[in-house]
Amino acid sequence: MAFAYSTLETAVASAAGISPVHQRGPFRARLQHLTRLGLPDIRSGRGKKIEYSREHAIQWLIATMLMDMGLDPSVIVTGIKQHWRSFAGAIADATSFEARSRFPYFLCVQPRLLQAGWTRPPTTRPLAMEIVQFRVSPGPLGLQPELIPYVEGAAKTGLIILNFTSPLTQLDNALLPRRS
Repeated sequence: MAFAYSTLETAVASAAGISPVHQRGPFRARLQHLTRLGLPDIRSGRGKKIEYSREHAIQWLIATMLMDMGLDPSVIVTGIKQHWRSFAGAIADATSFEARSRFPYFLCVQPRLLQAGWTRPPTTRPLAMEIVQFRVSPGPLGLQPELIPYVEGAAKTGLIILNFTSPLTQLDNALLPRRS
C-alpha cells in the first residue's frame, strides 16, 4: 500500500509519541534530515510524486527511536541500511498476537562508534543492530539465559534495548485506512 508523505509523518510521529504541535516543526525537520541522508532510499524524478510504504515508515520509526537515545543520524542511517534485510522476519512477527500480548520484540543496538574507525581492519558497522523476542517470564530467578549475551556485550560497549512491538503496533494502527 502506498502512502503520502503527510500520512507517514503523522503515523511515525504518533508511534514515537510526538504531539501534533511538535510534529510540524522539530520532528518534520528530523525526517527531512533523514531523507537528505538517504533514509528512506527513494529516488524520484523532478515533479514526480513520491509514494511511501510501510517499510519506509518503519525505517523512520527506528531512526527516530535511536535519535531519541542520542545517536547521530548519519550513523543511524548507515546502521539501518546495513541491517535492514536481517530485520524482515522479526518485523513481520513483532506485531503478532503473541508479541502484543506476552512476549514483545525489542530493538537491541550496540554502538561501536569509536571502534568503527580505529580497529584493524576498520569495522564497517558502527552499530550492531538486531530485533529479537525475549521469552522472559518475570520472576525472582534472576537473569534469564537468553539475555546473557546481551548483558555481556553491554558490559563491553554499551547496549540500547527498546521495546519495538509497542511503537510498531502504534504505527500500524495509525496507517490503517480510516472508515467514514
